[in-house]
Amino acid sequence: MAVVSGSAKASSIFKQTIASGFFAGSTRSLAISNQAQFTNGTAADQIDLVGIGQWTLAASGSQVVDLTTDLVDGSGASVNFARIRHWMISVVTNAGTDGSIVTFAADATNGCTNLISTGGIPIPASSPNNNAWLSLAAPNTTGIVVSSTNKRVVLTTNSMASVTVYLLVAGA
Repeated sequence: MAVVSGSAKASSIFKQTIASGFFAGSTRSLAISNQAQFTNGTAADQIDLVGIGQWTLAASGSQVVDLTTDLVDGSGASVNFARIRHWMISVVTNAGTDGSIVTFAADATNGCTNLISTGGIPIPASSPNNNAWLSLAAPNTTGIVVSSTNKRVVLTTNSMASVTVYLLVAGA
């Protein structure tokens, strides 16, 4: 079995130059950063599986993803998650069409509602310069439980344009 470890980082840093008042002309930084470090194993702060998938969805298309069969590891072998400690979804709009949205949701059949609701989260279009993305780290011992009845998510596009979606999952 492969030894898996890694880290997940998210950081947002913005600067604002104050236009008027006592602090006019000064620049303020507004930032938040997070990092989760994972060693090999199945306890808290550990992972022993990593999987990725890529799908191109036509306008108004959808793709059901089974977290126990539809992702592959670095060697191309299918992975079967029991718990998720980190996931990231990245959306690239193929036509560069503003207004494109991918909804990431639990599927109606055996939906992974421990991860996300059936209502889902809309992920707006990418721009020509930046991909749209969403990430979550759940490093505790339980993580997000995946089971035979809690394992499927669905990616759905609106009618604007085709998109390519990447899903990276790490867990045990």
